Amino acid sequence: NIVEDEEDCDCGTIEECHDQDPCCDPITCKLIKDAECASGPCCNNCKLKPRGVTCREATNECDLSEHCNGESGNCPQDVHKKNGNQCGSENNPGYCFGGYCPTLNIQCNLIWGYGGKSADYECFKQFNTKGSINGHCGLDNEKQQFIKCDLENARCGSLQCMSGSERPEAHGVDQLYSRTIISIKGQEFECKTTSGGSSSVGHTEIPDNGLVRDG
Repeated sequence: NIVEDEEDCDCGTIEECHDQDPCCDPITCKLIKDAECASGPCCNNCKLKPRGVTCREATNECDLSEHCNGESGNCPQDVHKKNGNQCGSENNPGYCFGGYCPTLNIQCNLIWGYGGKSADYECFKQFNTKGSINGHCGLDNEKQQFIKCDLENARCGSLQCMSGSERPEAHGVDQLYSRTIISIKGQEFECKTTSGGSSSVGHTEIPDNGLVRDG
């Protein structure tokens, strides 16, 4: 079942070819007469699908759909939008990174469960610029201390969330977490953070120390 040099196809035994790839001659490993292709999402009844037919749908707003090129039965390589393309919504913006749109709300929801969302900017401003376990822009391994975020990069440090569950729900996230209520000009803001090792949830990587994901 491995196509080698000078082979058009390789479907295995005669029985396997009959069941799985009738467009391939099991003896010669060549396409049968009048066949244009053997298999693949761009091949239908041994004929190539027209150029432009969608063979792989986009899975999200940062992904791109792929289309048959009219020359091969295989679907082209899976590609996505360039990193840095804007995504999300006006109230929950993000930038495409690695084919996904890692908005703050999505990241908070993954960690804190249903209802979890990004905290107010005041949380990022008050904590991430201080460089403590409850808010920072990473760890300086040499000095063994947390790095203070510059004000303009406050949203790139610790992920500050609100609402959702009382404890982190994401599997693998260290249970070291904090919940703080701050009051500014008579208005209260809930600020929740986690720390610990990285963990994969679906396609989303939760970085070390509960930092905001790239994008």
